[in-house]
Amino acid sequence: MEELTVAGVSAVVVITLLVSFAKGHGLDGRWAPAAALILGIVFAVLVQVSGGSAIVATWFEVIVKGLMTGFAASGLYSGQKAVRARP
Repeated sequence: MEELTVAGVSAVVVITLLVSFAKGHGLDGRWAPAAALILGIVFAVLVQVSGGSAIVATWFEVIVKGLMTGFAASGLYSGQKAVRARP
């Protein structure tokens, strides 16, 4: 599975930044993983619709790619939060 990118930047990084931005503007932390998953699916669908993907995928594959991107972004966000919390 190829990596989703937005203007040459990994979608995982973009989603992590967007979720962090949303949390800074009132998004409750318990909704951050759901927001990451939704954004992952949205990015995957947009890439598919725009023809930006080199591989023509079925819609099931697009949704799975979006979910995996969202899960990765959620894990990246949790990981950096845990690292910052250490003394």
